[in-house]
Amino acid sequence: MKKELFAVTDWDRALSFVLCLEGGYVDDADDAGGATNMGITQATLDRAAARGVAAAADVRDLTRDEAAAIYRAFYWDRYGCGRIVWPASLAVFDTAVQHGRAALLIQRALCDVGERVIIDGLWGPRTAAAAERAARRDAEYLAERIIFQRAAYYGRIVRNRPSQEKFRRGWFNRLRRLAREAGVRPPA
Repeated sequence: MKKELFAVTDWDRALSFVLCLEGGYVDDADDAGGATNMGITQATLDRAAARGVAAAADVRDLTRDEAAAIYRAFYWDRYGCGRIVWPASLAVFDTAVQHGRAALLIQRALCDVGERVIIDGLWGPRTAAAAERAARRDAEYLAERIIFQRAAYYGRIVRNRPSQEKFRRGWFNRLRRLAREAGVRPPA
């Protein structure tokens, strides 16, 4: 009997990683992002529905397939993760999912690894090309620097808004899991 082999793509691995961490419906009054389901906010769902990516009107009714379609269109494809070498692609994707300021954090990490990019918070062709180049040189190092930029950003969030301290442990647990999945040194 011949065994069938199923290729697991970087996209499949990245989606599985994010969905494993995001869980189901959450509505924490202290979370500035508002209610989420599988990590998707109502505002993101509204944009997805307007573009025909998802049919659900309420984030509580979001299906896993709709969440996957949103993650693919709004984060994986938007940030060109399919052209970025693993595990840097995972770090870029997870950063995009977690942070409205993802481009800024990734640009800082790109500077850390020697890329000359303008830190303007905009994800354009120059930043995308720099991410692809840096990942081809050393995808693990780029992933590590992205993780460390996120750790520093979380520290700034808590300093500026002490009410967010309750999320610090969860944020850093996520970063440690990301580092483990990427095979890089975790933040302290």
